[in-house]
Parts: sequence; structure tokens; C-alpha cells
Amino acid sequence: MEGRHCGWREELGEAERPVWAYRGVYSRRCPRSIITGTSLSCLEAYAAWRLLGGGCSIWDLPAKLVDAFLVLELELRKEVESGSR
Repeated sequence: MEGRHCGWREELGEAERPVWAYRGVYSRRCPRSIITGTSLSCLEAYAAWRLLGGGCSIWDLPAKLVDAFLVLELELRKEVESGSR
């Protein structure tokens, strides 16, 4: 736990070096400890939205959820274009 600087161990602060990195994105804390109930909810809503073909109108969704969907969609497109999926 100490080596990855898990977020629930506040006394550790952040590591001097990244403990996780992927394609130009990095974290100096364990990314698993950063995921909140809200972020998990957004991921699940996005997965359901994609599974249903994006059928519901984004105009009917809360702005924060639409913002999360846009970020996730852009990142997914980057992954697909790079052939990582």
C-alpha cells in the first residue's frame, strides 16, 4: 500500500514519482483509491448508454453526466484509433 500511495492513506501524501502510467496519463497515487462512488456511477451509466446505442438524448441528462460521457467517449475513441482495444 505504501509503495502505491493509496488515497485512503492520507498521511502518505503523493509519491514523488508516478505509481501508474498509461499513454501519457499518470497518477502519483494508486488509481483504484481515487475512484469514488460518483465516478463509478458515471462509468456504469456510460456503459449502459453505449450498450443501448446512445439512444437517450444528452439533453435529458444532467450536465455533469454529459461531461463525463464526452471525456469517456473521447478516450475510448483514442484507444480504438490506436488499435489498443
